[in-house]
Amino acid sequence: MIPCPPCDLLPALAGAALVFLAGPIAREVGGGIFAQALAALCVLAAPGILAIEVFRRRDPGDAASVAGLWFKAVFSKPRIDPDATITLRMVSDGYYYAAGLLAGAAAVTYLAGWPYAAPFYILALFCLNFFRDPERQAPEGPFAVAPADGKVISIQADESGRQRISIFMNVFDVHVNRTPIPGKIVCIHYQRGRFLAADKEEASQENEQNTITVEGVVGGRRTQVTFKQIAGLIARRIICYKRVGDVLGPAERVGLIKFGSRVDVWFGPEWEIAVKMGERVSAGSSVLARILPEA
Repeated sequence: MIPCPPCDLLPALAGAALVFLAGPIAREVGGGIFAQALAALCVLAAPGILAIEVFRRRDPGDAASVAGLWFKAVFSKPRIDPDATITLRMVSDGYYYAAGLLAGAAAVTYLAGWPYAAPFYILALFCLNFFRDPERQAPEGPFAVAPADGKVISIQADESGRQRISIFMNVFDVHVNRTPIPGKIVCIHYQRGRFLAADKEEASQENEQNTITVEGVVGGRRTQVTFKQIAGLIARRIICYKRVGDVLGPAERVGLIKFGSRVDVWFGPEWEIAVKMGERVSAGSSVLARILPEA
């Protein structure tokens, strides 16, 4: 067999990785037609990518090696700890984007060679990372948790005594949003607007946004917390899963914002802020504020 440089193994490794991922992907999202379709795409795309590369090189030795690698990837038993708890989740949009990019990568590989398809593979991985939705455990106690992953870029008080915390999410943060407190949604208001950079102060008022108010009992005290999903320069779509009247559990998912954005949270005077400027927080698990006992 003619020796090949290590870079020529990239398509084979990519194809094998797709096959290895097919089962876990379907399992992580709990099955369903879309998960099954993506898993099937992975299995079908892998030998296709490998066959294209073999055809390009026209080396029977490579064909045998590649076939063996694919056969091993498909039929070998994965090493899985039976006691392990799988907590990875993903928003279904991530699979749609990744599937489209992988299809594009296969086409570009066929027409121009795998090096030109590398950006498609990178973008597919980016989408899978962007739409991840890890499980979070809300802390017990009289707390309000962060509704979004990201960095605290502003803490301000207004004339009414309310305090606003602004959290900026970059494209590498988890973009699934959660309720700060358990309770009932009493108001949802959507506002069209501009698409300024989400870290700018004027974005809080001028950008497209969706405002949600939750009323509940925290630490034995009735309270309301309002938070805004704010679109940014890149983010152009706000998604809200809930409706007025829905009852939310601790840190329950309420929606997401695609591709970089911001969430503002308003607390009344009964709340004591527990974070500082520049601090990074995680949705559903980081404490933003604690409620004060009634006088």
